[in-house]
Amino acid sequence: MKKEKVFFCFVFLTLALFYSCSSPESQFDREKQTLRSTADEYDGRIEWTENLEEKDLSKPGQPEKMAANVKASVQSVILSSEKTETVYPYIEGFASLYLGNAEPECISIVRKFTENLINDSENISLMFSGREYELAVFLYNYRNILSDQKAAEVILGNPFVSEDQVQFPVRVYLKNSITNYELKPHIDFFVYLSKSENEWKIIRFDFF
Repeated sequence: MKKEKVFFCFVFLTLALFYSCSSPESQFDREKQTLRSTADEYDGRIEWTENLEEKDLSKPGQPEKMAANVKASVQSVILSSEKTETVYPYIEGFASLYLGNAEPECISIVRKFTENLINDSENISLMFSGREYELAVFLYNYRNILSDQKAAEVILGNPFVSEDQVQFPVRVYLKNSITNYELKPHIDFFVYLSKSENEWKIIRFDFF
């Protein structure tokens, strides 16, 4: 009788131990399967966008109006932009060479004046009435600066334009073997024009 009781206790303990070891694992597996199925169901309801092609991600975008043989860079993209302002030639220590903000008549008068200046021709007719003495004073100082040198070339700079007056920077280059326009000997001065009775005339000069 004792043997039967001992055997029964042994079997009961064995079953209890097996249940205690196997039951949590089975419950964990069931919970794991439940979470996975829930995640799969949630993922299935999401509308995903189309995958980007890897070849498009590996190449920089090519801006419009850029030649195919030009390598894309920050500088090239900026320069290719339609909003980029036009860059005009500029002589250090003088002025920009952009003349687009002045009236063609003003440009023509100053060009005529400088042409006559180089050729030592008369310029009285280009002066504002009553301002002829300004020309006499300018020519006196100009010839003293020029001395025995010869004028070779004239460049007009970007003028300052107001409602009733235009100020033109002018550079007269002297004959010299130097080709660098910033180092070549020169004489700089301003030509001022004013308008009277719808006609532009020169009113004065200033050296700078």
